[in-house]
Amino acid sequence: MASVTNIEQFRELDLGDRTNIFDATGDDFAASASTTELYNLLKTIILDRDENSYVRKRAIETLTESVFVDRLKPRHGLSVLMDEWGGPDETFVEVQRVKDLFLLYESVESEVEAVFLSALSHPEAEVRSEGSYRIGLTHLQRALQAKEESEAVGQLQEAKSAFVASHSEIENRIDAQFFLLVCDYLVQLLNGHSDIAAPTLAKLGQIIFEFEAFSFAKGPAPLLVGFHRALDSLQRIRWEDVSNWLDYRAGFDRLHFLVNEIQSAELMKRLNDGALHAAFATFLSERVLHPYYAKSFSSEISRIDARLAEQGLPPELVSFLTELKNLAGDEDLKKKIEVTSFREKLIKALPARSTELINAELAKVKDQSPHEYMEVFERLSVPSPSTFLDDLVWACIVLQKDRMYVTASENDRNTQIANLLEGRGYRVKDQTLRGITSGGKSAGELDIFVENGDGLPFSLIEALILNSLNKAYISLHLDKIFSYDTVGIRDNNFILVYSESKNLDSLWTKYVEFVKGYEFPFPLVSVAEKALYAGLRIARGIHNRNGLEVALSHIMVNLRPNSD
Repeated sequence: MASVTNIEQFRELDLGDRTNIFDATGDDFAASASTTELYNLLKTIILDRDENSYVRKRAIETLTESVFVDRLKPRHGLSVLMDEWGGPDETFVEVQRVKDLFLLYESVESEVEAVFLSALSHPEAEVRSEGSYRIGLTHLQRALQAKEESEAVGQLQEAKSAFVASHSEIENRIDAQFFLLVCDYLVQLLNGHSDIAAPTLAKLGQIIFEFEAFSFAKGPAPLLVGFHRALDSLQRIRWEDVSNWLDYRAGFDRLHFLVNEIQSAELMKRLNDGALHAAFATFLSERVLHPYYAKSFSSEISRIDARLAEQGLPPELVSFLTELKNLAGDEDLKKKIEVTSFREKLIKALPARSTELINAELAKVKDQSPHEYMEVFERLSVPSPSTFLDDLVWACIVLQKDRMYVTASENDRNTQIANLLEGRGYRVKDQTLRGITSGGKSAGELDIFVENGDGLPFSLIEALILNSLNKAYISLHLDKIFSYDTVGIRDNNFILVYSESKNLDSLWTKYVEFVKGYEFPFPLVSVAEKALYAGLRIARGIHNRNGLEVALSHIMVNLRPNSD
């Protein structure tokens, strides 16, 4: 077929030829056209809403491909897909637009992300799903580029929420399932759980197989395959036992090959897909490989030197071995690994302690002496305001998992919470077991009262069941906890809400708004929300009590079976 360089020539073709013309690669399509002619031709086809939808979709793909091969500039693609786009379009075309804008994301992040957000309100589920999926990828990319671990975990949680939303819109959104699992893997890795790689890899491989089975595309998705290949190579590297190497030349060569697999060049130039893959490779190198090198090769520097002294080594291998040697001798990195190793042990020994609290305690370590580490363990083991919140959340999760308590009474639920806290070493007085009448606890009783080692008030917990926003019932409990707390406990007072609502999120939003507007006996200064789990919400309210700040925290735990 003769090359087409303008819209007049294109419109003379029948539908079959207008479709087949896009089978050419980015270099060959309209090969004789100048940059301006190519841009104008593609722009006119894409923006012509009377044109066949499939033709327009292929034109969008060709536009992006032309940017990829440098026939057009990123600004050309953004101009068509953003600046001149005339509002919501046909579903088939709109999905392709959202998909290809991600490839141009690095050019104007905020503007492209605004398009993704607007896609969430599109009337068609396919467009909403694509918008959520691309938002998930942007959060994943930010997580991989984050400098602080807390920021990375936060972005990964945001990414997970977006991938869940994408999958909920379209049942067979397998790529969203894939990256949801990747996010879970990375969160676990950052939180010190390094023993989850093998089963995760098997699940990811199965998802890729399903993706190929359900997809009409030729071959597997490069982005998914690239991520799986990187994780598979990472696992193979971590299986390497350097002490058992019989042939060090072969060992170093094999290690170099696996590292290259992680840093595969296959996707590196593929616009923002490449940027995402590159960020992933860098994340794995800095967070996993470098510590592995320092730990496993610190006593093997002489063997690295011997390999480097050999003649005729490829420059890439020399560069790799030099980096390996430098990391193996990095004393600062070894100290960091020691802290990380101790952190992993703390996470396993004290599962109820939040990663945030463990990190805060480890940040106090200066000399990394055994005495300092023992002090950290003791501080995390002894009941304190910060550890009590972790233990109460843990007790709520245990309660939530036991289906017996889904239909249990408030008193039975309170007794279980009290028993679980007592098992953690707290001195608990369960008011539900003291002087209960047939009508339940009296109006003056509080549900759970916790004492410190000296028998002084440590925490007060007032519980209630809600299936809707019963303002009078909530007010009764809010007033009661302050009237019962005569001394003014600074940190550990709680309202514990057992939610039986069909929609936890809706009830929680209404509850927090009610709390913010409520006239407490002591003025409310601020409220900070914290979402740890989809089925459990926390808000910490700060009150001014006689010139001092005191906290009243609110926990809502979902106890409705099969709730939304």
